[in-house]
Amino acid sequence: MLCRPQSPLVTLGLARPKKTDWPRIAALYDALAQIAPSPVVELNRAVALSMAFGPSIGLEHLDTIASEPSLKNYHLLPSVRGDFPR
Repeated sequence: MLCRPQSPLVTLGLARPKKTDWPRIAALYDALAQIAPSPVVELNRAVALSMAFGPSIGLEHLDTIASEPSLKNYHLLPSVRGDFPR
């Protein structure tokens, strides 16, 4: 079940997949990180930043959170890093 702050993130990505408003999604993840901080929110935020502003920005953010202990064995961390250059 999604919490209320996450529901706009889902609708922005699904409503118009070819015209996804990545800067808006990144801003929403910024807000979500303030009210419900977690390493996974930060990982998703890195993806949104990458899509909105380019892979180097996403990788920069990813580098700041990669040492988070709870992400050390998180199976999606290497996948996210590997997908950024595309």
